[in-house]
Amino acid sequence: MGERRERILSVVHDVGFVTIDRLAQEFGCSAQTVRRDLIAMESAGLLKRFHGGAGLPGSVARPTYSAKQVTNTDAKDLIGAAAARIVASGDTVFFDVGTTVEAAALGLCAVLGEGRVGDVRAVCAGLATASLLAGASGLTVEVLPGEVRTPDGAITGANTVAALADLRLDHAFLGVSAFDADGSAWDFDPAKIAVKRAALDAAKDGWVLADATKFARTAARRVCLARHLRGVITDVAPPPGPAEAFALADCAIVVGD
Repeated sequence: MGERRERILSVVHDVGFVTIDRLAQEFGCSAQTVRRDLIAMESAGLLKRFHGGAGLPGSVARPTYSAKQVTNTDAKDLIGAAAARIVASGDTVFFDVGTTVEAAALGLCAVLGEGRVGDVRAVCAGLATASLLAGASGLTVEVLPGEVRTPDGAITGANTVAALADLRLDHAFLGVSAFDADGSAWDFDPAKIAVKRAALDAAKDGWVLADATKFARTAARRVCLARHLRGVITDVAPPPGPAEAFALADCAIVVGD
């Protein structure tokens, strides 16, 4: 897929629906060129064409950030608390963007407040997570450099990836949009995926934090294979296909309680 089509897909994922006229103006090309791109991308199952524009097909539809904030909150709280219990005193922990990772930030704040751990360093690739963690006792918060382009406050770009390459992390807490039957984690935005991969490379242990709905969804781009993860923290044990794949990959399953 060419660079323009990658960028079109990123725009569609960010706003849900976009008009042909807007895409033509944004990318400095004709409406006919955009139409050809959309036809090809629809054939590949990446989006769905509608009158005058394009959106996400139902099978890969991504809810908005505001919708995610009020969805599956109990499950996310369980996952967040389980993730926080993994953190030990002196650890450096990467916090990805996303509402489930934000729950882990709140879980860590609770653990720190109880005095069970201390001297923790949090490295954040999301403004919301950094704000939740700021001021917590026994915690140093580092916000990665980069650009903020999406409503969820994700920090991305070449500077973000470069900064992670110079860090040594004990844990990386990642958010993703989906898993496949082979246990691979999937997401949408190439810029966010680049940050996730850089964090995995820098971390001793990489963890995906995902509620059970992610085992029934699909997404456009693979983040990593199951064998690249130390484990998955979730609220319900995964279905048989992914469960077997995780076991074969020696990828632990932690179910919050």
